[in-house]
Amino acid sequence: MNGLPFPQIDPIAFSIGGFNIHWYGLAYLVGFFFAVHYLSVQTQRYPSPFTKEHVENLFSWGILGVILGG
Repeated sequence: MNGLPFPQIDPIAFSIGGFNIHWYGLAYLVGFFFAVHYLSVQTQRYPSPFTKEHVENLFSWGILGVILGG
């Protein structure tokens, strides 16, 4: 049975020095920045007990959890 060919995409997006940056790392980075920005805007737009500092602290711990959990 001949299915669709699996694309041969290099998992490394680019290298800086000897340090490789992977696509999934970039996806985490974009996701975290988007979530911080979105929640910061929402806490300013609508009445909320949370401040921008709460959002930043939450995501600081979230990033640490992703790094240690990975």
